[in-house]
Amino acid sequence: GISRDSEALKEQMNKFISSYNDIQDYILEKTKITVEDGDLTTSILSGNREIYNLDSKLRGLAFDQIENLGGDLFRLEHMGIDFIGGTSKLEIKDVDALDSALTTKLDTLEQFFMGDIDGDGDNEESFAERMGLFIDNYTRDDGILDVQMSTLTSRNKDIDERIEEMERRLEFTQSALESSFIAMESAQSNIQSQGAALQGLTL
Repeated sequence: GISRDSEALKEQMNKFISSYNDIQDYILEKTKITVEDGDLTTSILSGNREIYNLDSKLRGLAFDQIENLGGDLFRLEHMGIDFIGGTSKLEIKDVDALDSALTTKLDTLEQFFMGDIDGDGDNEESFAERMGLFIDNYTRDDGILDVQMSTLTSRNKDIDERIEEMERRLEFTQSALESSFIAMESAQSNIQSQGAALQGLTL
């Protein structure tokens, strides 16, 4: 059967899959484009290259092999984990393959996820560390997502300021036109009065 250590690792793997899928849900929510009754609706990050790169790189990173691990467990698919059809989300597709790996190759799995594979005193080559560093690069306070959101906020502010300036100009133009129209009416009225006066003199 599966040992307590195996169960603990399986629980961590499920947590990873859940967190990974949460990120994919976030990407989908922020980039989705919908069309309903001919109306196109975009999201705040629709068409954003950095976010599409995040999706693509995450997929690639999830199925990269771990170099120098040895054996036949060096990708997620080797332990029964794969993409849900037609999506970028992960699931345990082959429970028997995962349970078998947890029962007979626990040491290799632990190396895969958290091990010091090249023996240099750190675990930078492990799956969990590589994935964690990559995601942190996007999600930390000064990370790629933060920069993208700040850029969009700045652009939106610039757009708002331009709209306000255009509205001020339109108001000024409207006021100027109204003043000109009033002046024209006044001039026309004066001309008519003068014409009537001249006509009275002629008579």
